[in-house]
Amino acid sequence: MLTAAQATAQGVARSTLLRRERAGALERIRPGVYRLPGAPANRLDDIRAAWLASAPEELAWERLASPDVVVGGAAAAWVHDMGDLYPSPVMLYTARRRQTKHVDIRYSTRKLPTEDTSVVDGLPVTTRERTIADLLDESGVDVSLVADVLRDAERADADLDTDRLISLLDVHAKRLGYESGARLYEHLRSLTRVDEERLRNLLVHTDLRELVASVANDSIHAALGPLAASLAEQVHSSLITSTQLEAIMAPLRASMLAHVNATVKAAMAPAMGMKMPQVDVPRVKLPAGLLRQLQLPPSTEAALAKLANTSMPRLSPRNAPQLTKVSQAERPKTEPEPDAGIFSTAAHQAAQDE
Repeated sequence: MLTAAQATAQGVARSTLLRRERAGALERIRPGVYRLPGAPANRLDDIRAAWLASAPEELAWERLASPDVVVGGAAAAWVHDMGDLYPSPVMLYTARRRQTKHVDIRYSTRKLPTEDTSVVDGLPVTTRERTIADLLDESGVDVSLVADVLRDAERADADLDTDRLISLLDVHAKRLGYESGARLYEHLRSLTRVDEERLRNLLVHTDLRELVASVANDSIHAALGPLAASLAEQVHSSLITSTQLEAIMAPLRASMLAHVNATVKAAMAPAMGMKMPQVDVPRVKLPAGLLRQLQLPPSTEAALAKLANTSMPRLSPRNAPQLTKVSQAERPKTEPEPDAGIFSTAAHQAAQDE
C-alpha cells in the first residue's frame, strides 16, 4: 500500500494518481490510500489503510519503531483473530488528541505502556490482554461478546498472561458489579466454557487410568525415597548391599502400586465402559395401494397365470420304488439311512388316492 502524501513526496502529482486509478493501474482503498490491483486482498486491508491514513506522509516501517497511533478495541481483536466483533469504526489510540471527518475511524486519547502494545502483521496493536480489558470500557458492552474474545485468546497457541489481564480488569470490575478483576475474569471464563471443552478433549484423547497410575507410581517412588535413604544409612556398615536393599523395597512398591491401580481402575470402570445407545432405524411403510399400482410385463403375468392353473402331478405306485432308490443314492453317506417303510407308506397312500 502507498499513500498520496508519500507519492507527492516522491514527485508524483495527484493528477497522475487519479489518471492511474481511472486506467486501472491503481486501486483506491480509502481516500488517500492506494494499492496495486494485482495485490492479493487481506482481511486486515481496511484496518491497515486506516492506520496508514492517520500519518500518510510517513513510511509504515519507520512508524513501527515508536508508534504514535495504535490499533485498539474491536479492530485489535480482529487483528488478533479473537471473537466475532467487526471493526467498524476502526479504533485508533493516540497520545495526543486528534479528530477526523471520516465516520469509519474513531480516535481515542490514551497513553499506552509499552507492555500493552505489540506488532502483529505489520500493525501496532494493543496486546490481547489489553484488548479484552478495553472492550469492557465500551458503552453498552455485551459481556458475552467479550467472553467470546477471551475464549479465542485462551484457545490460541501463545499463552495468555492471566495475571496481567486480571490487573487490567480491576479498573472495570466495580463498574460492572464485581468485587475485583479476578471475579470478573472468573465470570468471563465461565461464559467461554473453555474448561469444559478441555476436559472433554482430555476424556476423549487420554487414557485416564494409565495417566493416574503413572502419577501415582511417581508419587510412591517419591514417598519411599526417604525411607530407602534412611535404611541405606542404617545398613551402611552391614553386609546388605544397595542391590539387596532395592530387592527388599521392591515388593513394598509393587504392593502399593497394585493397590492404587486397582482403586483407579475400579473408579474409572463405569465411565470407561459406557457405550453409546443403539439407535432404532425406523421401518419404512409404503403408502396404501402402491403395490396394486405396479404393472408387470405381460409375459410375466401370463407365466404366473399358467403356473397358478397348473396342477401338481401325483406319484404313481410303480414310480415309488424308483423314487426310493434315487433318494437313497443321492443322500450323503454320513447321514443315517432313512426308513424304507416311510416310502412304502407314502406309495401305498398314493395308490389309495388313485
